[in-house]
Amino acid sequence: MCIAILNNSGQIKDKYIKNSWDNNNQGGGLIWNENGKLTTFKTYVYKELLSKYKEVRKNPNTKKIVLHFRIATSGHDKYINLHPFMVNDNLGFVHNGIISGLGDQKHSDTFYFNEMLKKLPV
Repeated sequence: MCIAILNNSGQIKDKYIKNSWDNNNQGGGLIWNENGKLTTFKTYVYKELLSKYKEVRKNPNTKKIVLHFRIATSGHDKYINLHPFMVNDNLGFVHNGIISGLGDQKHSDTFYFNEMLKKLPV
């Protein structure tokens, strides 16, 4: 399963981020609030993820960061399937597990779930 981490404050040690990546190395991402706007970052490169995390964590205005490390169960090797997903400008999420009945070779279960959420009223 994927690994999702809520980082409330302080910097996570590099060794824990590396361990998460080594065990779930099919892409990673971050989501955080930057100046009142949800912001995301996604990559297939560990050093890019670590660098961006440290950059975001250094900002004294950044309180919480969610990190996601993916294992692809469907939607293999497609950037569009990396977490986090944005439902709208004010709601984003990461997911851990498998949503039964969703997902194929092109798109992950979470991608399809997000598409359903986007159709709901705010």
